Amino acid sequence: MDENYGITENPEDPEPLDPLTCDACFEANLTEDVHIQSCVVCEELYCLHHASIIDPAHCAECLHDVAVTTETIQRTETHIAHETGKVYKRTRKARQIKIGGLHWLFTQRKIPMLNDAELSLAIEYHRAIYDSLIYEREKRRSDNFHRNAGKPFKINTSINNTVTTTETTVKKSKTVRALKPDKAAANLASLIEQLRASGMSMEQIKAMAVGKK
Repeated sequence: MDENYGITENPEDPEPLDPLTCDACFEANLTEDVHIQSCVVCEELYCLHHASIIDPAHCAECLHDVAVTTETIQRTETHIAHETGKVYKRTRKARQIKIGGLHWLFTQRKIPMLNDAELSLAIEYHRAIYDSLIYEREKRRSDNFHRNAGKPFKINTSINNTVTTTETTVKKSKTVRALKPDKAAANLASLIEQLRASGMSMEQIKAMAVGKK
């Protein structure tokens, strides 16, 4: 028996689903119900770990060039009372969200081509995704709140005595861009999911990973 445990290459055998299906999902799909589907654009087969984070109906190769830029705009207005000379400040904040990227521009061109039934279907489909995403975000916030319950926190009691007579606008910008998944990272994520499904905790998985080094 050789290094490949008796497995020989046959030119007539179908090619593996690489690179859009990670090795763990490809092997598990032979004995378990691991969902592998075809991309609606390129029609290539892909697993969950290579699905687009924007829309899982697409593979990450066909839908990843999307960027979301969030800007927090803070405007401070200063007014001086003529009679008393007292300074009053008013601060207002607003959040501005911009979406860009070639794949977003492509989607914008597609929307006007939908008929009424297709438009309604797409709205309900993405509304369901939106509700699921909001639920997951709030669940994580709640879990984080309970995890930090009882921990001491510091309150900033410093007083800012700086007085200005001008109006200032401060912008804080943050851009998040969708990236194509790395092959090794996808394989690792799939393996961790299988180990957790078998009953192992994250501490046990980490201990096993450290022991292998």
